Amino acid sequence: MKKLNGLMSCVLMSGLFAFTIGAYAGDKDGHTVSSTEGSEDTVSNDGRKDAPTQIIHVGDRAGKTKSDKVTYPVVKLDEVLASTKGLLIVKLGTEWCGPCKTLARTMKSMASNPSSYNASSVGRVGFASLNADESEDSWRSLRQGGGIPQLVAFYNGKRIPLIENGNSKMNIIGGMSESEMAAVIRDTTASVQSTKASSSSTSVDAAAEAERKASRR
Repeated sequence: MKKLNGLMSCVLMSGLFAFTIGAYAGDKDGHTVSSTEGSEDTVSNDGRKDAPTQIIHVGDRAGKTKSDKVTYPVVKLDEVLASTKGLLIVKLGTEWCGPCKTLARTMKSMASNPSSYNASSVGRVGFASLNADESEDSWRSLRQGGGIPQLVAFYNGKRIPLIENGNSKMNIIGGMSESEMAAVIRDTTASVQSTKASSSSTSVDAAAEAERKASRR
């Protein structure tokens, strides 16, 4: 893929982005480190893993990827979606995109500090990074337009819309500050919980109606 049609597709918003290096913390000497270094994964009763406390690297296939001279293992996105419980935020970007690096730093900070998005209320959130240059199939299936970075979300492995400023969006294109991302996480989680509550209420009503009909026979 020709760098996603060149630097034109990279979202350039100078007021929001600082073109930085060092998007991920780790061993700068080129040594391999864990894709979830420092994480404390736990497994729920249904066998699904709670969200890791560090960014994980996902892709079309298992392998390795480099970021600022650090080599990270890559986990298949499908496997992560099949095993992760709760909300997972995935960044779609590239290694050469400055705004993608800045957004990665925001995500890493939030992943290591759950209180930044009030995890005690919304639950722990997982953060993942997908290199569009190395995982073209996933990029094509998840992207909206060609701009990067993009954020997409999954809940218990299923694609869901993100809620930004009251608007439902399958993709959020561009970067955001920690406070902006925290608001998106809170609003998205609230939307998921509301949908679940509505579904549960509908199921209860349906069951009650079925019981009433049965009692009339």
